[in-house]
Amino acid sequence: MPNRTDSGPERSSGRRGVLLVFAAFAALHAILLPLFEGADEGDNLRYIRFLAIEGRLTEPATEPTFELEELGRGHMPPLWFLSMVPLLTAVGADDWQITSTVNTEFTRTGSGADVDPFSRLKYEHGRDEESTFAGAGFDLRVLRWASIPWALLALWATWHAACRVLGSARRATWAIALIAATPQFQHLTGTVTMDVMLAAWGALALLACVEWCGGGPEKPAGMLAWAALAGAATGMAALTKLNGLVLAPACLVAALLAWRAGRGFASGALACALAFLLVAGPYYTWGFIETGHPLWSWKYQGVSPFHTSGGVPAEWNADSIAVACAKLFSTWLARPGWTAVWFPQWIGGGVFALYVVGAAAACARWRLLASIPALAIGVWLIWAWRTLGPEVAGETEASATASVAIAGAVLLFALVGLRRMKSASGEAPGGSTALFFLCIAAVLMLAAEAYFNLHFAQPQGRHLYPFLTALVVPVAYGLDRLRLLRLTVIAHVVLSVAAIPWLIVGPLRPSGWNASPVYAATDLWRAVDPSLTEERAAEAEVEWVQPRHGSAFSADEPPELVWKIDPESEYDLVLGFRPELFGRNWRPDGVVERSITSLGIAPRGSLAIPADLWASFLPGTSVYLQVVRLGEDGRATGHSTVRELVRVE
Repeated sequence: MPNRTDSGPERSSGRRGVLLVFAAFAALHAILLPLFEGADEGDNLRYIRFLAIEGRLTEPATEPTFELEELGRGHMPPLWFLSMVPLLTAVGADDWQITSTVNTEFTRTGSGADVDPFSRLKYEHGRDEESTFAGAGFDLRVLRWASIPWALLALWATWHAACRVLGSARRATWAIALIAATPQFQHLTGTVTMDVMLAAWGALALLACVEWCGGGPEKPAGMLAWAALAGAATGMAALTKLNGLVLAPACLVAALLAWRAGRGFASGALACALAFLLVAGPYYTWGFIETGHPLWSWKYQGVSPFHTSGGVPAEWNADSIAVACAKLFSTWLARPGWTAVWFPQWIGGGVFALYVVGAAAACARWRLLASIPALAIGVWLIWAWRTLGPEVAGETEASATASVAIAGAVLLFALVGLRRMKSASGEAPGGSTALFFLCIAAVLMLAAEAYFNLHFAQPQGRHLYPFLTALVVPVAYGLDRLRLLRLTVIAHVVLSVAAIPWLIVGPLRPSGWNASPVYAATDLWRAVDPSLTEERAAEAEVEWVQPRHGSAFSADEPPELVWKIDPESEYDLVLGFRPELFGRNWRPDGVVERSITSLGIAPRGSLAIPADLWASFLPGTSVYLQVVRLGEDGRATGHSTVRELVRVE
């Protein structure tokens, strides 16, 4: 790493303190957040479990397939999922059925006294969460904590890039504190998500680009090493999530700036490209061979019912663009949906206003007029957010968010049109070039996010966290010039502290949130062992009454199941499509449904199969049923024999 201007011990202690405090906040979010309530945690865990059990990736496709739709994450690059397989196996979570049940009161929006206190909980919660540090609840928190090292790596790389731009280790420490003290980033790091690994690879790639194009005088071999690292880290990012590919054009910008600085172009660009191809080439080549499309994942999302169920309106206007764009930025601090923490709009607006001022001041580093577009667009976005509000985003967020691209384009033209850049006092050598590169990289990434939302409308600030360095360092630079950086960080720290009680006593943990006597988010103890399905009289502890084994029922006459009960016990009815009832819910012939988790019914001696469910089975389908008796702890204490029923015309 290049030399820094501040003393070593002071530099290390300040940086280490920021990282430790951040890790503590992230670990606390992981502990307090109920099971599966982190964004996409259920789908993420389901695909990790698929990889652990099946030992293979899903097959690439450009048309919907059962596996890709059922898993929800099978179309994504696999690096993070594969990295989680050993940990999933180590904690025993590969035995989970991942059959968490959706809360009927759940809603993503709304506030006030008339909103049900359970509306922020997406799932039902029960026995698994009676103890935070035991059982399945603890296992999931271990998986969540695996995100923290990646976030620390992202902050470490961002610190080094900030040193190059700010010319001071002390100011760089305040720069990473700006993001480390952001409640949403802490919360994201406290969940099972690939976004944090992508943040690490993105930060490493951008750091390498910064040193490649803006580093001090080094031998050509040193420049080639940075270029190769940029390509390799970009490749790892592209193997983690599709939007990691946005780093590729950023690498090209770095090569052009390095050429402008007299460091050559061809050798660095070639080293970068070769490193990228060696890392990511095999995976993308495999997808191309299988589907004929170079980016099959992108193509698949365009036809997947899972991703297009909300529809994307063809028409768009200034209001819809403004609302969608405002939502993208309003969720940077918090409030990405039902999860994380929520603050009043004026708090998020105030923080965003400071960010806009910082971006404008960073542009003014070269020429005052360059800051005017950033300031004007920022004011427009704040106005749109405050006037239209996130409450209407559900109606208009599916429209194009081209305003992000417009903002980026205006800034890009403003910066490209500048004359020769001059170094400011206190900057490290090449700091101006590094800042220029990060501003261009930020434009590219924001434009890519806007393009994504033109097709699949889900603008969320968390999707920008993988590009922390490009987005935060220029803002920190501008705020530092205005003497506002420390004030903004302190405000973030106050909000981070305020978020913790919100998680403890707020909408994510209302009174009785985990008091259900029957729901278990992982369904761990009700997983039916194949040995229980053998029809032996000695094991038939729950006695069937009706119907008889092998009975047939038509679509308009669904069966009613009856069995003898112990009044002190609870029961669960297991329905499967294979006689051994060993369910892998990603296989058409291995689906297992449970009355408690799938139907929300804890039967007491009888259960009428819902008519719509029975009618949905194809004629000739054999359905296998077993009654499981549950003890007080939710474990199976008895079971019936398996009875086969047949759906006929």
